[in-house]
Amino acid sequence: GDDIFNMMQIHGDNFKAWYASPDPENHPVPGYEQTAANATAIEAGSSSFKPFMRLALIRCLRFDRFPAAVRAYARSVLGARFLEPVTMNIDSAFRHSDPR
Repeated sequence: GDDIFNMMQIHGDNFKAWYASPDPENHPVPGYEQTAANATAIEAGSSSFKPFMRLALIRCLRFDRFPAAVRAYARSVLGARFLEPVTMNIDSAFRHSDPR
């Protein structure tokens, strides 16, 4: 809680530039991601901690970028295949259907 506010004050100009960026979800949070490596959750093996915290911060501060941030989060944590549309061949599905 307080750490984020302190980070914003210490890295004010860089944080302001990050906030004003047209795509903050694609950039490290100034001052945070460098120090987050020392966080207990990271040390406990949670490699998704930093991306999730960036997602949460964007949700709080830049709601307009939240959909793009969710896609970036899913891509980094789950992989790009989870963002690709599922294609279905209707002819093949019909041939494999059971009329019962």
